[in-house]
Amino acid sequence: HKVNELYIGKDYKGSNYFINLDINPMILIAGATGNGKSMLLSNILTNIIYNNPNKSEIYLTQLIKGENSSFEECKNVKYSAYTKEELQFVINKIRSRIDERTNLLKAHGIRNINQWNKHYKNKYMKRIFLVCEEMSELMQLDIWDELWSVVKTGRSVGIHLIGVVQRTTAENIVHQWASSS
Repeated sequence: HKVNELYIGKDYKGSNYFINLDINPMILIAGATGNGKSMLLSNILTNIIYNNPNKSEIYLTQLIKGENSSFEECKNVKYSAYTKEELQFVINKIRSRIDERTNLLKAHGIRNINQWNKHYKNKYMKRIFLVCEEMSELMQLDIWDELWSVVKTGRSVGIHLIGVVQRTTAENIVHQWASSS
């Protein structure tokens, strides 16, 4: 499949189901404990790693548990963050990449990553995935606004957030919307 498509699994009719990252650049996986969030995330990561090993980079962040540590040694996993300081490092790195890519596209009159990769095949721009487990925990940190800026500015330059949240609460929603306005 195409580099801008994430294979999710089968739909209710048994057909392959993909998410087009050009249309849905950020993904939130939500659900109660035991409903398969980690399994879905593992499936997504496995498909990114298997289908696009040379066309993607993955940054894993997980402050509470370490279920994604099994992916750390994969070629396209560039960094794993387990502390607030490591998370800050990753966010700074991703935001720097957004700025670099935005300036590069602007300097060449290019609108997005797809146009860049079509016109500059010898300078291929990889898709970057920032994976954040337990997003509700991150909402409580000072870094939340910086993380939210990745969501707002990453799409056109091929930087995607895959977030996992155990449950959505009124507090989470209010905090999220208050921070984004």
